[in-house]
Amino acid sequence: MNFSQMIGKVRVTRIQEMTSAGFTFELMYPLYDKAVIEANRSWMVPNYMTPDTEQMLQSQNSWIVETPETTIFVDPANGNGKVRRIPRFNNLQTPYLDKIRRAGIDLEKVDVVLCTHFHSDHYGWGTRLVDGVYVPTFPNARYLNNVVITWGIKRDNLGFRFCVFEKFCNFIDEYIAGKGAARAPL
Repeated sequence: MNFSQMIGKVRVTRIQEMTSAGFTFELMYPLYDKAVIEANRSWMVPNYMTPDTEQMLQSQNSWIVETPETTIFVDPANGNGKVRRIPRFNNLQTPYLDKIRRAGIDLEKVDVVLCTHFHSDHYGWGTRLVDGVYVPTFPNARYLNNVVITWGIKRDNLGFRFCVFEKFCNFIDEYIAGKGAARAPL
């Protein structure tokens, strides 16, 4: 479900890609107190956790900030048809792009894509598959990230075996430099 709110001359829109049962409290918060969960179960089920598996319900959303001068797309979700280690994110086929269009957003008019961090649910729609080739979903946008993430890439040379962020940014750089499509899945 999309949700928009005007704040002065700025429109902020939430685009929800999906909601699903996510991680358990035990996995996300290893030191959690099960007694606290039990004491709050009556209001947590069914809106915030599953009744039987104690999984938190998680929603993957993007935010679009439209000012009179600039359109900023924050955290472009998971992406369709991408191979992911977590089964609920693997090879998704969601109507996400349709939701963006219904919100009145033109993909080519997005000025900035801001990825707050690089889990797959925050950058996945940075690219999309078109006729067997990956292309930027927002072809005219500038992509921004934070310094901490960039520092993490530098550490890749010290032993990190795989860095999705580096792969993603290299793809965007190559695309912009050549103004053509690349075949590397992200």
